[in-house]
Amino acid sequence: MVAFVVSLVVTAVLCGIVVRVGKRRPKGTPLTWGEAFVAATYVFALFALMYGIVPHHWLVWAQSPELNWRSDRGGLPLGPLHYIFGTHVVFEKGITF
Repeated sequence: MVAFVVSLVVTAVLCGIVVRVGKRRPKGTPLTWGEAFVAATYVFALFALMYGIVPHHWLVWAQSPELNWRSDRGGLPLGPLHYIFGTHVVFEKGITF
């Protein structure tokens, strides 16, 4: 869980930096070659976080014993509704069509 939260916070901070720099930069100012290179590298790192690292840490946390949302378990989890229905899982053997 710690890795997921840290990666999510880092992603949010990096997105906040993009917004802040975008608002501070005067409109119509041309980019130099160096600024464009740094910006492209920054955006590549941000996309790697958003599309690779954050989902990876989410899946690792979801399949850990803490949450235990594994794909090989059958049924649909009810979450806190198990107090009403008396069971933790609906369709324990899966749904067949």
